[in-house]
Amino acid sequence: MTMPAQPEVVPVPRVPLPEAVFKIMQVLRKGRALSISELSRVTGVDRRTVGKALKMLESVQNTLHSRKFEMKEVGRRKMFALSMKRARAREVISSAKQKVVHRRH
Repeated sequence: MTMPAQPEVVPVPRVPLPEAVFKIMQVLRKGRALSISELSRVTGVDRRTVGKALKMLESVQNTLHSRKFEMKEVGRRKMFALSMKRARAREVISSAKQKVVHRRH
């Protein structure tokens, strides 16, 4: 009795994370929602790498939602920082003022 032939598993070549993020962003910019498996097939990037890249992108998006990425040139050096966005800073200050007022009464 012969066993049915199993489909050939083709290994996916390793792709550096920055390259994977670039490929994923190119696909997602088209506006269609895709699963991790679909993104893996379309980009040729391993599913696990796609998952890592998406977690990283989500983390960056969450950070930049409340913070501003700034770059200043100081002489020949470039200095980078994340500062609180003005609107978010106003919310925090306003919230703190309300808490202080409530505690006084």
